[in-house]
Amino acid sequence: MYLLVARRLAHNSLPLCMNAQRKRIELDTRCPVCMRLDEDGGHLFLKWKFVQRIWSDMDMEDPRLALLQCKNAAVVFEHLWTLVAHKRDASFVLLWEGWSARNKVNAGGKLRSADDIVYSIRQHIQELKAGTKVANASVASQQILQWQRPPDNTHKVNFDASLYAETGRGAWGCVVRNSQGEFLAARSGYLEHMAGPLHAEMSACVRAVEAAAELGIHRVIFESDSSVLVNALNSDEYDRSTIGVLLRESQSLLWELLSLSCLAFVSASVIKWPMN
Repeated sequence: MYLLVARRLAHNSLPLCMNAQRKRIELDTRCPVCMRLDEDGGHLFLKWKFVQRIWSDMDMEDPRLALLQCKNAAVVFEHLWTLVAHKRDASFVLLWEGWSARNKVNAGGKLRSADDIVYSIRQHIQELKAGTKVANASVASQQILQWQRPPDNTHKVNFDASLYAETGRGAWGCVVRNSQGEFLAARSGYLEHMAGPLHAEMSACVRAVEAAAELGIHRVIFESDSSVLVNALNSDEYDRSTIGVLLRESQSLLWELLSLSCLAFVSASVIKWPMN
């Protein structure tokens, strides 16, 4: 899937404005996103200031500069395969995400934030890594992760969110269990006007914290399958992002309502839940 955009870029078959003009199609050749410069592959994927920030945030500035030196799209594609594996994969996903964001704007939608795109890229890379591990492991040796009970006198809240990116709507849910693994409560609800996956996960976190506070529990472990969310809450990396206010709200709730709490990441791909 991620290779598709790169392959079409290499063959100059992406429906970019300048490619359409070469086929004698009359249209405005300006980039549909920035509306300033003619849209070709170099502009959209490498030169545009918005996409430059994405390359930089992914710590991929060196590959971007190297790709700018390539004489044509075919050479760009060849050079991508010479990169070390993690940078090669990140580049392919970045191109795919950039093209998807461009198409959304071209269809009349709003441009996603750079933070949201970077989050999506990292999520896809994690999925690629997880998929590779699963593909390389035999069924017999596949590890089943057992849900771990929290320490004595401590509760655990597992929460998650889902999002339909086209509408910005989704849903959230959380489950509360005690130190014996016994089910105590569950909460769920709808999400609207979400800017992206990280926004949805963050909103789910806020609601999970509120649910724990309503139950009157204070020693809590909040568990999420989003490592990006956990890192964001445990650092100041995203404080100036578009969801920085929501991040600070979550951190404030964790400290004010639940003074003895922590947030942890767990891979939820294969988890065996306790049965009551």
